Amino acid sequence: MFLNFAGTKILPSLPAASRPLVTQATVFCRLDYCNSLYLGSPAHVLQRLQRVQSAAAKTALGLPSCASTSGALAKLCWLPILQRVHFKSLCTVYKAINTGPSYLQSTFVRYAPVRSLRSSTANLLKIPEFRKCRTGGRSFSVQAANLWNTLPLAIKNAPTLLYFQKLLKPYLFPN
Repeated sequence: MFLNFAGTKILPSLPAASRPLVTQATVFCRLDYCNSLYLGSPAHVLQRLQRVQSAAAKTALGLPSCASTSGALAKLCWLPILQRVHFKSLCTVYKAINTGPSYLQSTFVRYAPVRSLRSSTANLLKIPEFRKCRTGGRSFSVQAANLWNTLPLAIKNAPTLLYFQKLLKPYLFPN
């Protein structure tokens, strides 16, 4: 496996401060590739990816394989896989709504009630209609709109992408 090779050959020769950076650079590019496809995926798919991330965290910190990874992920400030997928998808929605081209902005339609309601100022997105089949509800536009609508208003109204990310990461980090 890649992590065992990296751990036994490369990482012991690196300084301890650069081990997490090298591990993150080599592993997360593969975990983040097309990760918006994992929105709405079954739990067993995400568990397999979580095991890879946990092994990377143990390798980066030099922990034994039997050690707990929840503290290791928190120490490295790495979001678990499910929250990482949500983070990347919500950042994509933010960019599409605020700074994206018109064809991406048309993917996400703002919710506008017919009459004056409290939800009219909540910066909600309209959830697209879909057929009640297995894959319709897993589409990016449906899942991303659902995630966006669950965010607090202060995060949704962030003025810049960096500030949005700064508010979003602690919101998604597990307690």
